[in-house]
Amino acid sequence: MVARRPNRRYRQFTDRRLEILRSAASAFTRSGFTRATMGEIADKVQMAKGNLYYYFPSKLDLLFFCQGESLGRLIDQASTISKSRRFADEQLRAMIVFHVKTILEELPGSTADQLGHDFADLFIHALKL
Repeated sequence: MVARRPNRRYRQFTDRRLEILRSAASAFTRSGFTRATMGEIADKVQMAKGNLYYYFPSKLDLLFFCQGESLGRLIDQASTISKSRRFADEQLRAMIVFHVKTILEELPGSTADQLGHDFADLFIHALKL
């Protein structure tokens, strides 16, 4: 049985949610969850605040989506790494490196990103030792 490819409208909806996710993660990191506003998030993705509620009924739903996406990525990668033939310490290092890279690449505005990629590269290099 061949898996069906999601239709274009669903892919656009999903892509837009992920764009909102990145904007929300940045706002939550920069302002904190309490101070970040749906208006600020909507402005960053160039949509009306009311339209944002079509994708996420509340700021809390948006936070749960952010956490779910991050956790899903980490679980998928942990599964892949755990199936490798690496030693346990190498597996742990690989997971930490993946986590740090994910934060830097997916969550602009995070504390690590503000310190700069030189810091991140140094941190990742230290883990590889």
